[in-house]
Amino acid sequence: MSTNFKLRNFANPATLKAIARPLLIQFLQRYGDFFAGRHLNMHAGDGFDYDHLASILMSPDEDTPEELLDALFFIDEMSMPQYYDDLVNKMASAGINPGTLPEPTGADLAVAIWLASPSLLESLHAEQFMVRAKKFDSFLSTGTTIPPLTHPTASVLKALEDNLNHWFETKKRGRGTKVFVFMRDGVAWFLVRHGEPYKREGTLKNGESSSIFYRPEKFDVLMYNPEIGEFSIHTSTKSEKKAYCKYFGRHLFGNELMFDIDRSGEKYTLEPLRNDFMKACVSSCG
Repeated sequence: MSTNFKLRNFANPATLKAIARPLLIQFLQRYGDFFAGRHLNMHAGDGFDYDHLASILMSPDEDTPEELLDALFFIDEMSMPQYYDDLVNKMASAGINPGTLPEPTGADLAVAIWLASPSLLESLHAEQFMVRAKKFDSFLSTGTTIPPLTHPTASVLKALEDNLNHWFETKKRGRGTKVFVFMRDGVAWFLVRHGEPYKREGTLKNGESSSIFYRPEKFDVLMYNPEIGEFSIHTSTKSEKKAYCKYFGRHLFGNELMFDIDRSGEKYTLEPLRNDFMKACVSSCG
């Protein structure tokens, strides 16, 4: 997780006050030692210092727990108004009790889901990246028959993530790769979260010039259409596309040469016209 992320909602004390205080305190207590070290009194009742909490959350440093940074990032991202219905539906489908809140805010729902199942909120956040991807490169199956695709098991995903972790690590992008799977209308969507090369940026710490060294996070979107055997990839580098073709082919189909890496985007071919123009014309005209 990037350590220089900006918290849109938690930066505002008024927004923090919109979170039901019992729910907020329950969340903060998971990191009690950290907040106690920053002199936040969680037992102040109506005198709870939201301004002080906002200043703590807006100034993460080297001592901030990684788990807290993850929680803040996902809760903040999913507290946006456009995700409210998704949060409500996810809570209902997962059987999460919203408690006694008659009219929960988006942040209430995000915090409640995180407290019940962090991976559930993380998965919901991952789904949002699928709709943002616009440009895909397509790779077709090399086989004469198109194999079906079943939802990969946890062990298959673990083996896939292990291979991707090793590959990204050799490319100076670190470990921590996570693959999310979503089935929609017969098409398998995959979202791959991984690290980018380290970045260094200037910062101010205790009024002094300093710097922060961190690894940015990146999301790649992939999808497989079993009707036509097409594997589509939205990422930034050619080497990543080759790695995805190789490792997804290996673990999902037992064939790391499943997709033709050298013929990206060639959905259609004019080869029949080149080889036998008259026969192709007769076939097309019936």
